[in-house]
Amino acid sequence: MAALRLGIAVPSQVAIAGFNDLTGSDQMWPTLTTVRTPRARIGEAAAQMLLTLMRGETPESAQVDLGFEILQRQST
Repeated sequence: MAALRLGIAVPSQVAIAGFNDLTGSDQMWPTLTTVRTPRARIGEAAAQMLLTLMRGETPESAQVDLGFEILQRQST
């Protein structure tokens, strides 16, 4: 929206991408390209790791890759 107010053409002058596919990303003009992460699964995995640590156990892995998805829209 700031680019629009400043007269900067998106995406021809500047490409813009968001993160987490927040509500309204698909309602912007132009629609916002974004990276969607599995936030609920991240929270669940973090909670499970925390519970494991609280039991004095070692988690299976120090990190978990739950992936992401790029939603390409009009802003890039």
